[in-house]
Amino acid sequence: MKNNQQTLTQRLSRGAEVSSILFVKEHKEKLQYVLDFGEISLLLPDGILSEVIEVPRYAYMPLMPAHVSGLFNLRGNLIPVFDLYRYLSLPNQGKSEYIIALGKNDDIVGVLLKTLPRPIDQSTYQLVQHVPNLPASLERYTTEIFQKENEIVIAYRHKEFFASLCH
Repeated sequence: MKNNQQTLTQRLSRGAEVSSILFVKEHKEKLQYVLDFGEISLLLPDGILSEVIEVPRYAYMPLMPAHVSGLFNLRGNLIPVFDLYRYLSLPNQGKSEYIIALGKNDDIVGVLLKTLPRPIDQSTYQLVQHVPNLPASLERYTTEIFQKENEIVIAYRHKEFFASLCH
C-alpha cells in the first residue's frame, strides 16, 4: 500500500492527469447500513443495489393498501413506493424526506425514509433469539435479530418481504 501511495504522489507531483483515484482503507470492523423506522432498523442486505433520492413527485394509486404510497419514475422505470411505518404499524413522526430505491431491473422497490441510511458496525451488536413486540408482518421474513442497548436491527429476506407488500 505504501508503494502505491508513493507512486500516486510521484505522478501527481509531476503533473500527470488522474481521472479517478481509488483509495482503499482497511477496516477491522464490517460496516453495513440500516434503514431506521423508529425503534426498528432494517439491515440492508449485502450486495443490494440502492439509491437514495429526495422524495420525488409520485403518483397516488387508488384502491391500493394504505402502505402503498404510489409509483414514481426512476429513469423510465415505474417503481412502487412503500410506507413501512404504515405497514408495520409504527408511530409515524414527521414527513418522509427520502426514498431509497432497492434492487435492480424488475425487482426495484422504493421505501419512504425520514433519515438517510446509517452505517453500523455489526460486530458490536449481539445476536438475539427473540424480540417482544416485533410486528408479525415482519417476523415471518426475519432471518436474524441483533441488539445493542435499546436498538434492534433486523436482517430479513428482502425480496420475499417486498413481494408480500404488493398483495
